[in-house]
Amino acid sequence: MPRRRYSRRVSVPRMAGVAVFLALSWNGFSQIPDERTFVVAVRSGSVLPLNQIAAELQDQNHRRVAEAPLSSDDEFTFRGVAYGEYSLVVTDGRGNTLSQTSVSVTASATTTEIELDLPKNERPPSGGVSVSDLQKPPAREAVRAAEAARKQSAAGHDDKAAALLEKAIGVSPDFGGAYTNLTAAYIRLGRIDRAIATAGQAIDLAIRVTGKPNGADLSNLAYALIRQGRFAEAVVNARRAVDMEPDSDKAHLLYGDALAGSGGNLREAAQHLEMAAKTLPSAQPILDAVRQRLARTSILATRSTKP
Repeated sequence: MPRRRYSRRVSVPRMAGVAVFLALSWNGFSQIPDERTFVVAVRSGSVLPLNQIAAELQDQNHRRVAEAPLSSDDEFTFRGVAYGEYSLVVTDGRGNTLSQTSVSVTASATTTEIELDLPKNERPPSGGVSVSDLQKPPAREAVRAAEAARKQSAAGHDDKAAALLEKAIGVSPDFGGAYTNLTAAYIRLGRIDRAIATAGQAIDLAIRVTGKPNGADLSNLAYALIRQGRFAEAVVNARRAVDMEPDSDKAHLLYGDALAGSGGNLREAAQHLEMAAKTLPSAQPILDAVRQRLARTSILATRSTKP
């Protein structure tokens, strides 16, 4: 008899843009009052590799609150950002920090501008190859297709978005962000087998280019596996996502959900779900179910020890 699930389906919101990271697949779990779309324009004397640069906003406790890829217009667009003071951190494909500055998001300050100059390429240490040596930016045709896919997805046309992303990958087979967004589109369309296969391709590409997978694609894969009830496999990938992105509440949610569904350590599952529930309302019902299971287990254990 298959194990009973302790999670409920979590919907995958629309893509926010051409992305490298999962945040575009998972943004929008919670609604916070006084939220804005915050745009950061980038000025640079260098040609910016579109699918190798991303940015995130961190709060005063250095917790990530939003993230965004670099668009073809050389902009980072953060959606659903609460008013406040943040640290804007720009990273490359390996997670190295390229820029860090303080920004304010207020009713009157919804845009800002930064300067970003990429370091000159140097010969990497033995055993490693730079991202720029292995992966060239996607062709303009691929970028246009991905941008068109974003618009189709925002309009609710996931089938058209998927077709455009498939086109983008056909033009630029190493377009990592297209694989990530295509995985999300397949999940929304219910094409879970394709989502799993595409997430695997994204992970393989990231390993080939950077030497390691990124937490975004690992989380995508874990989510798709959960949808199929393949909890043991989901646990492995969600655990790797947590290890790579320990501050990602989404990764903690997936790991706790997968662990509970697999019949694993419920106390460990509850710990990760508690972390996720602080910012993700969708974690709470899963956490409640796990706590109920723990309570029943405790009652049974107490009864069994009575003479």
